[in-house]
Order: sequence, then structure tokens, then C-alpha cells
Amino acid sequence: TVLRAASGLTAPVIRLVQPDASAAEREIQGCGIENLAIVGGGSTPVGIDYGADPAVSGSNPRSCWIRGIRVERFKTGIRVSWAEGGHIEDCKLIYNTTGIQVADGASGLQLTHCDFRHNSAALNVRATSMPSNEWSVVRCHFESNTGTAVTLAGAQAWTFLRCKWEGNGVHVVFDSPNVSNVSLRPDSHQLIAASFNKTATGAAGIAVNQGTRLMFQGCTASPALGQAIVFRAGWGSTLLGCSFKLSQVAGLNSGITVIPTGSLA
Repeated sequence: TVLRAASGLTAPVIRLVQPDASAAEREIQGCGIENLAIVGGGSTPVGIDYGADPAVSGSNPRSCWIRGIRVERFKTGIRVSWAEGGHIEDCKLIYNTTGIQVADGASGLQLTHCDFRHNSAALNVRATSMPSNEWSVVRCHFESNTGTAVTLAGAQAWTFLRCKWEGNGVHVVFDSPNVSNVSLRPDSHQLIAASFNKTATGAAGIAVNQGTRLMFQGCTASPALGQAIVFRAGWGSTLLGCSFKLSQVAGLNSGITVIPTGSLA
């Protein structure tokens, strides 16, 4: 089944939300969509909206799933905000301005086996009032996205497990939308068994503009990637059993622990 956005459409093609302010149960729970292609016109704002209705207090969606969906040619393929739990699985996000946009108050979601290609930004997290925390991103592939594939700003305790980055403008940026707000700083993120090939632009793979207690465990970088990580700020990061050359890591300082000691050759 293919859903095509009509010309001039401004509403999302699909919304997972409870819009009825008089409903006894305002949260929409345990529903989902699967096995669809959703195609926009390039300027169509949103493919799938997984978030609360701003006009209905407490209408946060919970534990819904988006499975086997191809989303292409939207300004935002999937928008997630004010949601608790849920699973985005086996989806393809291609030729969008932003594949998945995560805003405020979206925590505890799983993103599994998803393929992000030929977007400008693949996964962009930018919360400005309430952080979006504790996501699990498992075995996802970020390839040939022209801008920054993954941006984490206003999020804490995200885990990326066995994900792969290659041919993006920049692979990953850790930043903060507001450095004076501690809850919005990138904190306690983990990248486990991640692999990084070269960027399309020659830029560094990972830029840590802000970041506390970051863990890079068992990560590998291709020799074709000039700089795997550039630490510009932050503290308390650990590189554990990573296969990087010393020349591929810039900004090493006393707040960064390398285990085993001297393993960056």
C-alpha cells in the first residue's frame, strides 16, 4: 500500500494521537502501523506524527509501533514529541530533509533495524524545554546523508548498539541547545560496537561540542576516516577497547579515559 501526499498538504499524512479532549482515556496506547510506503512531494511537512496534540493536555501516545514503513520526500519523515515508549522498526527513511525529528519530552523509545539514506539529516534530536531521554538505537544504518546524520542536543542516556555510519556529511554531533540548562546537555550517551567509514566531505566523523560521561565501547573507524572523534568540549568520556588510531582522535585531555591505556596507536 502506498499513501501519497496530495499537493499542498500541510497536515501529517498519519497521526498517532488522541485528539478528543473529552475522552476518558486521553493517551493512545498499543496501536501501530506497518507495511506501508508514504510518499511526500518534497515540500510536504510531515509524513508520520507520533506526538501529543497541543490542544489536548495529557494526550501523549504510549507504546505504539511503526514497523516496515518506507517514508520518503518529506520535510520531516517521522516527527516524535511528547511520547512515552514505542518502537520504530525495519523502516526506510530516504530523500527527506530530516528522516526522524525528535523534539521535547519523547523518552524510552526503541529504533531498530532502520535504514537512513539520502536525507539531509537522518536522525535529529533537538529538545529545548524537556529532554528526550533513554532511547535505544539498534543495528541502524546511516549512509549518504548530505548533512549531519545524527545530532543529539537536549537528550541524555541514548544507546547506539551495532550501528554503522558511512558517506555522510558528518556522522554524529553531540551538542546542547542551551548550555546553561544542565538537563539539556548531552549526557551519558553510549556508542557500542559502532563502525565509522569515511565522511563524504572529509569532515570528522564525530564532533563532541558538548558532552559529559560519553562512552565509546568497541567502536571501529576506517583508516579512510581522517578524524574519527574531535573533542571540543565536555568531560568524563571513556574510550573502551576502540580501534582508532591516535591521529584519528583530536582533543584528548585529562577528562578522557582510554582503556586499555595506550591503545590508541
